[in-house]
Amino acid sequence: MTSILIQAIAIIAWFIITASYYFKKKLYFIIFQLVAYVLYSIHLYILGGITGALSNIFSILILFLILYKEKKQKPCYYIIGIIFLLFSIVLLTTYDGVASIISVLACIIPILTNWQNNFYVIRLGGIAGAILWLIYAIFYGSYSIIFMNTIFVIITLYSIYRQRKEEKNDGLQTNDK
Repeated sequence: MTSILIQAIAIIAWFIITASYYFKKKLYFIIFQLVAYVLYSIHLYILGGITGALSNIFSILILFLILYKEKKQKPCYYIIGIIFLLFSIVLLTTYDGVASIISVLACIIPILTNWQNNFYVIRLGGIAGAILWLIYAIFYGSYSIIFMNTIFVIITLYSIYRQRKEEKNDGLQTNDK
């Protein structure tokens, strides 16, 4: 029963993070991601994935830095240095082989793509992160992350396809006038 509850935490986190990619306002996108990161941290900590849990906790801090950047309405590139510093600390203090590197990359890539205003880039970063988390999940027996991230990649690819198709149709209508 406990194993089912542990896997359920990740499933709930997955639904929340997947929903975040459907928001057009970046604030809602980030809020949903914050909640999902907390749940993923709990899930991975219980399974023994300390680097993964800490990577998610640090991702929460970094999302607050991104909100700060959004409020300033400036690129604030120095925050990228802070991101690498924080994740270097996580990696140095919890290194446990290649899985540790994978979890750090799984967080850094989507967070850095959040620097963009282009949702295609953000979604592609989410896909890359999901694939890396899927690999990390294999190391720690998170069957729910393996299954749900596979679905996440497919759904996110579909959302990119759908948005591109809508933009193409809008472009055709504009050219017809």
